Amino acid sequence: LCINRFAQDGIAASGSGCHIEGCYVGTDPSGTVDCGNTSVGVGLFGSATGSVLGGAVPAARNVISGNAFMGVTIGAASCQVQGNYIGTNAAGTAALGNDWNGIWINTAPDVIVGGSTSGAGNLISGNHMRGIEVQDVASSGTVIQGNLIGTDSTGTGALGNDSDGVRIWLAPNCTVGGTVREARNVISGNGGVGVSLTDGASNLVQGNYIGTDASGTAAVANAGFGVQIVSAAGNVIGGTSSEARNVVSGNGSSGVFIENATATGNRLEGNYIGTTADGMSALGNAGDGVGLNGANSNVIGGTTAGAGNVISGNQGGFSKGVVLYAGATGNLVQGNYIGLNAAGTGALGNRLQGVRIEQSTAGNTIGGTAAGAGNVISGNDSDGVLISGAGADNNVIEGNRIGTDAAGTAAVANGGTGVTILGGASGNVVGGGAAGARNVISGNAGAGIGVWSSGSTIHGNYLGLNAAGTSAVPNGGAGVSLDNGSIGNTVGGTGNGEGNVISGNKSSGIVLTGTPNTTNVVQGNFIGTNAGGTAAVPNEQRGIYVSG
Repeated sequence: LCINRFAQDGIAASGSGCHIEGCYVGTDPSGTVDCGNTSVGVGLFGSATGSVLGGAVPAARNVISGNAFMGVTIGAASCQVQGNYIGTNAAGTAALGNDWNGIWINTAPDVIVGGSTSGAGNLISGNHMRGIEVQDVASSGTVIQGNLIGTDSTGTGALGNDSDGVRIWLAPNCTVGGTVREARNVISGNGGVGVSLTDGASNLVQGNYIGTDASGTAAVANAGFGVQIVSAAGNVIGGTSSEARNVVSGNGSSGVFIENATATGNRLEGNYIGTTADGMSALGNAGDGVGLNGANSNVIGGTTAGAGNVISGNQGGFSKGVVLYAGATGNLVQGNYIGLNAAGTGALGNRLQGVRIEQSTAGNTIGGTAAGAGNVISGNDSDGVLISGAGADNNVIEGNRIGTDAAGTAAVANGGTGVTILGGASGNVVGGGAAGARNVISGNAGAGIGVWSSGSTIHGNYLGLNAAGTSAVPNGGAGVSLDNGSIGNTVGGTGNGEGNVISGNKSSGIVLTGTPNTTNVVQGNFIGTNAGGTAAVPNEQRGIYVSG
């Protein structure tokens, strides 16, 4: 049945339980020529509760393309959209876009787009706005599964929607993807963001390929972020099982970006961000792996098994692994591999730092003392961790391995310093005397820790040794370097476990140089020995060198 050129909607259904199958809505009979209806291709309105558009077998497929407004509009509860081509020709090889969204769900709860069974997924590509938009708090419980959104019918080439692949605006408790293979959406090739969560809460995005082809081995870039969370709270991206993992790679901007003060309590778990689907090769996003801008109390990774993300291979001109921008406070970055492959054995570096904390960004924790909280931050092209600028205060870096492999036995060097703290930042803590607070900062191309700032505390770390504290994994520079502008810092301490072990480095153990460089305290450290102080593991130059 061919339905085209009507002055209003192609099909408008308002009765419950309608089934619409096998139609060409907005095209000619061949499914190749735009013969669009003037308004919506198919509208399920009001009382069309439980209606089904399409089906899981090819004979049930509708081609809904070329219409002058939305391809499909849903304003009724519990409808299903399955197996259709929306915005393409009948072969799924070329765009024949609807002029607005492919699917618009507005004030309609419990709608299913696609499904987790074979053949239920739709092809939603080539539309001139978004692929799918879910709008309004009344559109809760939407499920989007098994679809190709922005690719051709093979999932290998871009056939992008002009704006976002999926946008969920205000709607809560929606699911994009799932934990079985058939539930995976491929959301790639779109002109905007892959998945945008705006002003809603408690949505779940898992098991998807976002920015790659259907094999997860090649980029089919979304032009913007892979996943964007704007002023939305309590959302989960990924999960702790391998089936819940999203691959967010190959996108034209950052992999995941979380922004605004009301973007709180979001969790990013178990994802591969900047790698192929096996986590062993780079497939970088052009921006950062993960960025948080003004967002508070979010968790990147976690302490439970499988919660850590692999955030690696992002090689755009200014790409970092994780960046906390101005105003981001109280966030936790835990249990991740940042700059390594998924096995934790080799480098898949991010272009600049592994973790960067910008000015006016306070009270965040990188790692932690709990089992599983520590990150491995290694193999990045520049510093492992950079804390930079005025107001980057009172951040805590503890329990991490920075510059080694995941086992802490061999170098996987960051190209710069392990941890750098620059001017204006104060009150930051690297390590600690408590159990689990120790960082192993070894194997880096530069110094273990470099400080050009005031009021930081460096204690309880291994600098230049393996994780057992028994043999050298040298940093290329000093263990700790306090340089121009280093005032009132403490290296070591008198409390239990507060002394650092600073040994095996290619330069001196501790260097204090330049002016001003005053009121620093160095005490309680083992310099040039193993962790027990029973055997020599000398630094290649001096134990402590003071100049200037």
